Amino acid sequence: MNLSNEQIEQITKKNFANIVKKASDGKTLSKTELELLDSLSEEKKEPSQSELAKILGVTRKTLNKLQREEGGPDNNSLEEWRDFLTDRALQNRTGLEHHLPEEMREWKKKLVIAQAGKEDALCKLKELQLERERKDLVPMAEAKKTINKVLIPLKQKLEALPKSIAISANPADPVMAEMAIEEEIKNILESISQ
Repeated sequence: MNLSNEQIEQITKKNFANIVKKASDGKTLSKTELELLDSLSEEKKEPSQSELAKILGVTRKTLNKLQREEGGPDNNSLEEWRDFLTDRALQNRTGLEHHLPEEMREWKKKLVIAQAGKEDALCKLKELQLERERKDLVPMAEAKKTINKVLIPLKQKLEALPKSIAISANPADPVMAEMAIEEEIKNILESISQ
């Protein structure tokens, strides 16, 4: 069975959405799921410094300071910056990291990475929800066209109404009834168009 590029893209998006949901529910991702996430993130170009700062939740000024004063990565690689900030956070948390066994430090690092991954997954989930909501919106021109398709015939019927019911409304003076009905319909149409 051969799949079209569109079908492959839909399957990939659905897989990604499932992985994001799994991570946001706090479940552990399998190696295959992590590799899929990595491959999807590798397809993206390196973010600008502003984008990187936003993703990491810091300012550009903070990134510059970390580069200059604390040996932060001299590029905008999200993975390198996450590793740098994770290591930095582990070293600065207690100040006693060098007293912990290596295995304990590795577990702490994995925990920090998992927490960051969960936050990233939640962010991606929100982006997917926003994208879905945007797709549900109807372009203004299409909305106007549809509304006109309904309202123009309605307006024509309302404008023809006074003549057709004037005699029934006032058999003694159908002209007066027609004028009264026309006036009311005119008022209604004016209030609708405002």
